[in-house]
Amino acid sequence: MRKTRRQLLLLGGALAALLLLYAAVTLLRPAAQEEGAVPLNTFDANAINGISYLSGGQAVTLEKDEAGEWYAPADPQRVLRQGAVTAMATQSGRLKAADTVANTAGDGAAYGLDTPANVVTLRQGARQVTYLIGTKNPVTGDYYLQIQGQPQIYTVEAAFAEAFSGDIAWLTQPGAEEEA
Repeated sequence: MRKTRRQLLLLGGALAALLLLYAAVTLLRPAAQEEGAVPLNTFDANAINGISYLSGGQAVTLEKDEAGEWYAPADPQRVLRQGAVTAMATQSGRLKAADTVANTAGDGAAYGLDTPANVVTLRQGARQVTYLIGTKNPVTGDYYLQIQGQPQIYTVEAAFAEAFSGDIAWLTQPGAEEEA
């Protein structure tokens, strides 16, 4: 009886130690991934003054005016949801790769980059960068991304790719059309 009790206590202690080890590894993993993340954008999110992307096969182009308000050059009278466009710029400003999956040109077809699901261009003054967004990784939920003109292929969080999915109607301030 005493021997069984001691064995149970040892097993309980080992189980507790394993649970603590699992919790430590689980909690530290996101921090380690963030440390190894590759920054993909050197633009200040607040200084981005041009965004263009595709939504449902239609080009969406947005510009920021001198007052810091976003507008659609194709329809300057359209009142946009400023918060939605600012969220796109914010997502872009802190864009980091979760992982680098390929370092050579020609690997794009395997990641949906030969015919990208979306092409996002950001502008800050005279500087611009274009991102090709490929397919979604079914295991991680991340998207494959390549900077136009560079051979590396990365994975990025779905939030970045999905931020550029809304069409111009979605970006329009509700009720703004009735006011105009």
